[in-house]
Amino acid sequence: MTISINAFANTDCKQITIVNSVPPGGLMDQSARDIAKLITEKTGIPAIVDSKPAGAQALQYVKQQKPDGCTVGFFRATYFINQAIEGKDKVDYDIMNDFVHAGVMLKYVSMIVAGPKVPEVKTWNDLVKMTRTRPVNISSAGAIQDVIFNDFVDQYKAKDSVIVRYKGMTPQLMDLVGGHHDIGFTAIAANALQFVNEGKLTPLAVTGEHRLKNLPNVPTLKELGWNYVDYAYTPISLPAGAKPEAVKFWSDIIKETWAVPGTAERYYTYGVESFDTNPASSKAFLQRMLDKAATKKTGNQ
Repeated sequence: MTISINAFANTDCKQITIVNSVPPGGLMDQSARDIAKLITEKTGIPAIVDSKPAGAQALQYVKQQKPDGCTVGFFRATYFINQAIEGKDKVDYDIMNDFVHAGVMLKYVSMIVAGPKVPEVKTWNDLVKMTRTRPVNISSAGAIQDVIFNDFVDQYKAKDSVIVRYKGMTPQLMDLVGGHHDIGFTAIAANALQFVNEGKLTPLAVTGEHRLKNLPNVPTLKELGWNYVDYAYTPISLPAGAKPEAVKFWSDIIKETWAVPGTAERYYTYGVESFDTNPASSKAFLQRMLDKAATKKTGNQ
């Protein structure tokens, strides 16, 4: 057994709680429950998932808990983006200093897809050629996708192109499939994969460092000559002051969860690219994502 259970064998933890920042259902909820199940099996300590999706409720709750590792946050990237855009004073938290991030459980990529309105667009080069002949109508459903659009316009001189912003990915994708837009910048590749698999959307590129394992023929933007890398992400976060052994426990949990037979393959089908069990490199990654959202700059991470 590789999990550092000694960190919890003699603690006062009567229960381990994973505070999820999204409602039940979806990959974040599934993966949090995968973790809880594994912890209970490995340690004998009951582990539960407590969903607190309203605003920053999950973050504020975890922030106030003891830093003993008994309660951790399973936070969505929105918290980082909101702090970057609005500032620490306005959001009333400091995502990098109020918490110790044990690792990144899920790294998702965004995906650029072509809709049925432009059947001639089969590759990224086809999209670039289209920008030279007419304006491109692009839909998005997130702040980071707006950043991608702005840099797309700058990179390819698509000055007359327009972006239509949606409050959610479901209506965005339904309108894209319905022929209302040319191209979609999806916040999380998983949301578009069903339509890609059904042949209703054509994948053009992903924003990660590496290609998705279940879409090996779809290139990264970096491969295509646009030095752009971006992710959505879900870290496991402990309150500030957590002891190293508690942090290591949670880092090991990430690794062991991914090692459960069939789990990695299931995550890949959702458009997850990778994970990180190293607290130092995870912290550096999260800081880069925070800085990128704050400055709205692209390029190397």
